Formats: sequence, C-alpha cells, structure tokens
Amino acid sequence: MHHLNVRPVIKLKMTEGVVAVEILSLLVLIILWFSTFLSYPTLPNSIPIHFTAFGEPDKYAEKSKIFFLPSLATVLYIGITALSFFPHSLNYPMDINYDNAEIQYTAATKMLRRIKLIILFFFVGLLTLLINESETSAIKYYGAWFLPLSVLVIFIPFFMYIMRSLKEK
Repeated sequence: MHHLNVRPVIKLKMTEGVVAVEILSLLVLIILWFSTFLSYPTLPNSIPIHFTAFGEPDKYAEKSKIFFLPSLATVLYIGITALSFFPHSLNYPMDINYDNAEIQYTAATKMLRRIKLIILFFFVGLLTLLINESETSAIKYYGAWFLPLSVLVIFIPFFMYIMRSLKEK
C-alpha cells in the first residue's frame, strides 16, 4: 500500500510586509482597470494586440479587446491570491513536515505574492505600451526588451525562493 506524505496544514501569520504587498497588488489591479476605462474612449477603433520580437505590431483587433488585459490580470490576481492561502497544496523541493512547514510555507507564499505583484506591474506596462502604440508607435523603442526583461524579472522571486528553501530545509 502506498503511503501519502500528509503535509501539515497551518495558518500563516499576515505580517505587515505581507499586508503591504497585498494592498499594493490590489492598488495596481485597480490602476490597471482605471487606466483601461480612462483610455478606452480615446483609442482608435483598431488597436495592436500582438507584436513581433522587434516590437512592431503584427496583429490588430477592435478596441474593446483592450479589456482582455485587465480581465486576465484579475483572473490571475484571484487565482494566485487564493493559492497563497493553501501553501500545503504547493510543490516543494523537499519533504514538508511539522519542523519545516512554517518556514517553507512562508517562503512559498512570499514568492507567490511577489510574482503576483510583478505580473500586475507587467500588465500595467503592457497596457501602457499598447495605448502608446495606438497613439504614437512608441512601442518600437520598448518592444525589443520589454518581454525578455519581464520574463527575467518574474523569475527572480522564484529563484530567490528556491535558493532560500534549499538553504533552510
């Protein structure tokens, strides 16, 4: 018979830092929605929705598609927020037991919250670039580095977590 590793289910403390990151994430999401509604009336009927690796638009759609960005950001915000309340259900690079659960769960939820915040800032940046491209073709100057830099920045908290969690087995 196969024995499942049952992880301890504990409630983590909401520190001031955690609360600050959660509030900041919510504010960034609100700014994303506010910016979308504010810019919508002035957008042209057709807006760029996809870009080449060099930052040049190669696909356009009706301007109502601009609402896809904050909608997707909201789904990610809700999903990551919900996931951070169930750290025992996450994957870890080591066995979790009562001795290391609080340390590992805290590190994992910090990582999730940081990634959530970075993703929300990414969406604000992407919205800004789409709006600017619709008006001025400004994305040609940013497009070549925006995606690689964003992906790199998103992985920083992940690598920080892996290094810390392996150090504090």
